[in-house]
Amino acid sequence: MRRWLTGLAVLVPTLFLSAAPQDDKEKEKPKAGLRVGGNLPGPFHPYNLNGKFDGRYHCPVSEQDLDPTVLILTRELEPTPALKELVEQATRAAVKNPDTRLSVAVVFLHKLDTPREDALGKGKEVEKGLEADATLEKQNTIEDNRLELAEKLKLWLGGIDKGKADGDMKKLGVKEPLVVGVADANDVASYKLADSDKTVVILYSKLEIQGLFVFEALKDEDVKAIMTQVADKLGAVRK
Repeated sequence: MRRWLTGLAVLVPTLFLSAAPQDDKEKEKPKAGLRVGGNLPGPFHPYNLNGKFDGRYHCPVSEQDLDPTVLILTRELEPTPALKELVEQATRAAVKNPDTRLSVAVVFLHKLDTPREDALGKGKEVEKGLEADATLEKQNTIEDNRLELAEKLKLWLGGIDKGKADGDMKKLGVKEPLVVGVADANDVASYKLADSDKTVVILYSKLEIQGLFVFEALKDEDVKAIMTQVADKLGAVRK
């Protein structure tokens, strides 16, 4: 009898030790990210290049509230023809289907705090006590990169062909359906994008993701697949 009790005394702590990792695992919360049927991870505040908040930081997710949206997050700082075609088609769909209240938001992601090569100051001797303030230097770098990228993208935005969109907007009295912005990649950290995710297209309504496309390189044939779901999932059936 004593031998059995001794064995039990050894076994019980072992059981508790083996159970502990399972308890810890159950307490872990699922990580945020993107999945069809899930909610959008949350708001973020890009610098707007057009629209009502032109020249200001404003969240397109908060602005659209529960309305359906085509949200495009891209690292393609030199916009490709396929991206241009997608933006044009999605914008026209928004204008031609005003009853859906559909909007399009394109956010270009860039590591804004990365100093440009010509601004690194390599090889320059700095007198002791006159070193640049690191915090101020970082702020200046972010501002310079943001302005440079914004100017380049505004030229691209000016070349977006909406067809009859502008005339239809005035006729129907609807708001500008397309908003373009610039953000640091860290601003969308909760979206859990991989470095290889060059362009991510999120179709959502009532903050719930209805369609999700992730590309290393967006191609012309991908645009057709996305617009099919814009019609099916978000109701923008008129082209």
